[in-house]
Amino acid sequence: MHFTIKKEKAKDGVTNVYAVVTVNKERLRFALKHYVKVENWDSGKGGLRIKVPEAKETNAYLEQVEFTITTYYQQLQIAGKEVPSWFLTRAVNYGLQKC
Repeated sequence: MHFTIKKEKAKDGVTNVYAVVTVNKERLRFALKHYVKVENWDSGKGGLRIKVPEAKETNAYLEQVEFTITTYYQQLQIAGKEVPSWFLTRAVNYGLQKC
């Protein structure tokens, strides 16, 4: 899993952050409810550049998203259930609303 942005969808230099997850050889990309300035995005790291004031908060949010996705995925695997990629989208949206 990793995070990315779509520069071409930016409005006034701001765009959504997207989570990209591959499950069962199926790649799923979904927009998070988090926006960043294109100029502050570090594509190699998949987060905001460290020197940006909002980097700590944004990068912590991205870590929480990754943790949530990984947790749901592992719980389903342990239970012996197949993990549909669409489920992770719903799990993240539900799980992060509770935080």
